[in-house]
Amino acid sequence: LIVNAMEGDNAQNVDTTIITINKSGIIQSVDNNCCLMFGYSMGELVGKPVSTLIPSPYREQHDTYLSNYHRTGQAKIIGRSRNVEGQHKDGTIFTIRLSVSEIKIPGSTIYVGMIDKLENTTATITADTNGIIMNCNEQCKEVWGYEIDQMKGKNLSMLMPNPYSDSHDQFIKNYHRTGKVNVIGRVRNVPALHKDGTIFPICLQVQRVQYDDI
Repeated sequence: LIVNAMEGDNAQNVDTTIITINKSGIIQSVDNNCCLMFGYSMGELVGKPVSTLIPSPYREQHDTYLSNYHRTGQAKIIGRSRNVEGQHKDGTIFTIRLSVSEIKIPGSTIYVGMIDKLENTTATITADTNGIIMNCNEQCKEVWGYEIDQMKGKNLSMLMPNPYSDSHDQFIKNYHRTGKVNVIGRVRNVPALHKDGTIFPICLQVQRVQYDDI
């Protein structure tokens, strides 16, 4: 699950970088903007897996994505543009817009990725199917007052006041059991709970993401 809170429509294009990878997902070339965007030198990136630039859990799944595409020929991201997460060398997770093109060359294939870094005031949280926080971006610190490490591995219910926090796990169980959607795919105004105990309103959007969605 990806949870977006607060000002989700204020994304702007900052700069564009180009990166190329081979069929195995190994970086073949990067430009200076890529180095600035992700905090690495060219020497640190060329020859390394492109998953270096992706946060968990997507990093661990990336090779499977490529294998599935090569086996089935079904492209879910190639030729399209999507907003996804990138990870800086210092561990910071940020939003990017990714467009991937496939280029056939004699005897091989390369993939060209065009990446736009987005300035985004949305607080974004990635949680697993049990509601456990896996990742969150810097804006979450501003919204809830916790350090990122204080949120990762914890239940989403810590960010909600009662009675919502007490009922959250049951909501998830009901969804898994019945498939009935009450929140996913919708935008709702709900109360949130700051670290200092303050209750405040947020605009909440929840999206379901499959790990094999490429």
